[in-house]
Amino acid sequence: MAFNCIKIVLLGFFATALGDRCVDGKNNKFVVASSKEELPIMLSGLDISVFDSHMKPSCYNGEPNFVLPGYLKLSNGYLIVSKPFDLVKSASVKLTVVSKSGSEYCRNGDSSQWFLPRDICTQNFCEFVGDKVCKALSEPGKYSIEQLISKSEQNNTVKLPDEPCFFGYICAHDLLSGEYHMTMAVEHEGQLISRWEVPSNMDYVHFFAGSHSGGIFYKKGFQNLGAVLRKQSVSDVQSSTRALKLPRLS
Repeated sequence: MAFNCIKIVLLGFFATALGDRCVDGKNNKFVVASSKEELPIMLSGLDISVFDSHMKPSCYNGEPNFVLPGYLKLSNGYLIVSKPFDLVKSASVKLTVVSKSGSEYCRNGDSSQWFLPRDICTQNFCEFVGDKVCKALSEPGKYSIEQLISKSEQNNTVKLPDEPCFFGYICAHDLLSGEYHMTMAVEHEGQLISRWEVPSNMDYVHFFAGSHSGGIFYKKGFQNLGAVLRKQSVSDVQSSTRALKLPRLS
C-alpha cells in the first residue's frame, strides 16, 4: 500500500515536471485565426511560436509566454481574400484587448487606460503586415503564410523590440504582466473586412508572466509607483508606452 502511494506521488511529480517543460512548436505556440463570422478576408490557422531574447522557447506553466525583447516565429495558415480592396490607400487595425481579470486596455481601437495612447489601439494595417504583403492582399486569392513571407523578402522570424521602461525605473511588465485576449479588427474605409482572434485556440495568452519578480511592485512598493507617476504628465507616460505598438511582421 505504502509503495503504491509513493509510486503514484512520483508519477504525478514527473507528469507535472514534463507538463511544465517548454518544447518548441508544442507549448510555446498559439494560433491566430478569424472569428466565425464570414468576412471578405479570412485568416485560418496561423501558428505563432514565442521565444525569449536568446531564441529559447518561452513558456509559463507549460503555455506560451510573450516577452520583450524576444522573437515570434510564423508558420502555417493562409489568408483568403474574396474581393479587391485598395488596402494601401486606407486600412487600419483596431484592437480590443482584455485581461483574464476583466481589465480592458483597448476597445475597438480606442484606449481604455490613461497610460495607453490611442495610436497603440489603432494602427495602420500596411505598417503592420508590410507594404508588399499589403499590396498582395489587395487582390482576391488564397495566400499561404509562406507565400506572403516570400513576397515580403523576409524570413518567418520577427524580432520584437526591447521592453519599454518609463523614467528608467518602471517597465512594461510592472503594469501589464498577466493573461490577455486580443481581437484585431481590420477595416477598410470604415468597413470591417476581417477580424482575428489572438489567440484563437485558447482563451488567453501569457504576457510577461513570471517576470514580475523584478518589478516595482516587488522591489519598491506600490506607494513608490504612485509617487513616480504623480511627477509625470500623461503625455510623458503615453510617449513611453508607444514602444508597445504591434511589431511589423515583415
